[in-house]
Amino acid sequence: METIPIWRILKLLNQRKLEGLKEKWWNKNPAKKECDDSSQQSDGISIANIGGVFIVIFIGVVLAVLTLIIEYFLYKKKRRSHARVVSVDRYPKDRHATDKHINDRHLNHRHRRR
Repeated sequence: METIPIWRILKLLNQRKLEGLKEKWWNKNPAKKECDDSSQQSDGISIANIGGVFIVIFIGVVLAVLTLIIEYFLYKKKRRSHARVVSVDRYPKDRHATDKHINDRHLNHRHRRR
């Protein structure tokens, strides 16, 4: 197909020949088909269709909250079951000395990093 230079189209437009061709082909064409009334055509999404979107979002939020609650209680139960219980017999008798030793080791470790 050969391309038509834009200046030829502009020339036909200035001479009003395009308007005559449009009238001949669109309005006076005996094989012209009538289209449905444009007022009966859909104007897009209605409120009823949008309501479905909100229902899906609401269901998603409810499922997310339920998942959060279940995970919270499972995590809490897991932490409780892993809590370490130290009996009094196994705890050092000289607690103050042990705590001081741990604190001294922690302070020495912090000074070495710097």
